[in-house]
Amino acid sequence: MQKGKLTLLAGIAIGIYALETLIPKPLPWLRLGLSNAVVLCVIVIFGLKYGLLVSIFRTTVGSLLTGMFLNPFFFFGLLGGVASACVMWGSYAIGKKCFSLIGISIIGALTHNITQLLLAYIMYIKRVEVFYLLPVFILLSVITGIITGVGAIYLKKILESSFIST
Repeated sequence: MQKGKLTLLAGIAIGIYALETLIPKPLPWLRLGLSNAVVLCVIVIFGLKYGLLVSIFRTTVGSLLTGMFLNPFFFFGLLGGVASACVMWGSYAIGKKCFSLIGISIIGALTHNITQLLLAYIMYIKRVEVFYLLPVFILLSVITGIITGVGAIYLKKILESSFIST
């Protein structure tokens, strides 16, 4: 395994995660999830194990840098990221001929957001009305999944042409 390259990709994901906190949010909990483009590329190129490591490292170090470590949003992001990475890997492994990176990214965004909604229900809200937000979460997942998927396509091309081959 090319540890240096993986460490650099984790650093890029952390940097994107931290920079993303500077982007104004229309809703307080909404993130574009641009660093997931890196996680998706790591999953495709190196596999699930390394994708999970980058996702966990990105969330942990990113939350330390942004002052969110060990608060509820940290755990929502961590568990959503793990679930998302697993589902993106499964979608890629099973359906890479059926799904583009954009499709896999949308599936990952849906998984991430639905996991967070379920966690909010189980841990805090405990009212079925929280699921009234599901259509909003689905719409936002499609939009952010497309943006992240396009980023993953370009990043994968860059990595394959210069970074990975060396």
